[in-house]
Amino acid sequence: MSLRLLVDAPEFLEAVARDVRGAERTAYVQAMTFEGDAAGLAVAGLIRECPAPDRRVLIDAYTRHVLSDRLRWLPASLVSPGMWREARATRRMIAGLRGDGVPVRFVNPAGTLFRRFPARNHKKLVALDGRVAYLGGINFSDHNFAWHDLMLRIEDPLAAGFLEQDFLATWQATDRARSLRLPGLAIHALDGRSNETVFDEILDLVAQAREQVFLECPYVTDPFSRELQRAARRGVRVSVVIPERHNFPLLRRALAHAAARCPLELRLFPGRMTHMKALLVDRRYLVLGSANFDVWSDRSQQEYVSVVTEPGMVADFERRVVEPDLACSRPCPRPDAAEDARGVEARVAGLALLASLGARARGGP
Repeated sequence: MSLRLLVDAPEFLEAVARDVRGAERTAYVQAMTFEGDAAGLAVAGLIRECPAPDRRVLIDAYTRHVLSDRLRWLPASLVSPGMWREARATRRMIAGLRGDGVPVRFVNPAGTLFRRFPARNHKKLVALDGRVAYLGGINFSDHNFAWHDLMLRIEDPLAAGFLEQDFLATWQATDRARSLRLPGLAIHALDGRSNETVFDEILDLVAQAREQVFLECPYVTDPFSRELQRAARRGVRVSVVIPERHNFPLLRRALAHAAARCPLELRLFPGRMTHMKALLVDRRYLVLGSANFDVWSDRSQQEYVSVVTEPGMVADFERRVVEPDLACSRPCPRPDAAEDARGVEARVAGLALLASLGARARGGP
């Protein structure tokens, strides 16, 4: 097995382009966001030029409703010429793929009155020839490519075959909960209904931490924030890096209030959004994938979660992510004393309820 961390979109695009151009049999690509801008067109061009006879693309229906990180149906978006241009460009991109013989399917419709909107297929995947696969947090759009993020390249027939079969199940509108455990790597495909079973294992890692926990993720809520606070209170060094320029400021404020009540070190990544989803426990267990550490990933979204224990990969993550991101980030200021912490947390709890309702609308527990 060969594993490689790819930090940020340019590194990912260079590696995946080389593999896509060499694919001989299958090329399966999946994302939640796939937009008709420069980044999306670059990925679409790779797929169209790929020599593999079996090429397919899965896109979550999110892309039909959200472009450039903005809901298309808000009043400001409805009167934005740029939004309408991007929507047309995205439709043309998809039509071009289909015209070149690449089937494209949308999954997880939002449902009447958006009642299923919390239940997204949040996976990001490139699987090639049952030999090599990529998973992580990078979607295919300009704003996603500009964010700080991470992908994992896996070259192994068992792992790539596992992910390929998961893609094919989704292609047939079947959401599966499956796990593959290999030496140095475990991969979990989450179905959006029974996710808590896998996340309980992740929470147990934090609960059993003895020395240090590092988390970099923009979206952190219960049950993960609660377990991080418990670890900090019992003397574990807990460092959490979130973006200074957050696209969901409510979650940043809620986490700041939580951090103010315990010795958890909350830090702000400067300059651009960090979209990374990575947890390192005691320098032994590296958890990464498409899943955030929030209630939506925990309860309602289809995700990929991998747990890497191969020492070289863990050391590489420390060198390329932990050390530089702690060094460049700054401590998060204490929250405004005038702000009602309980009110902020109640709003987050309301969003958590929507996640549960979205899962139930799709047939979850």
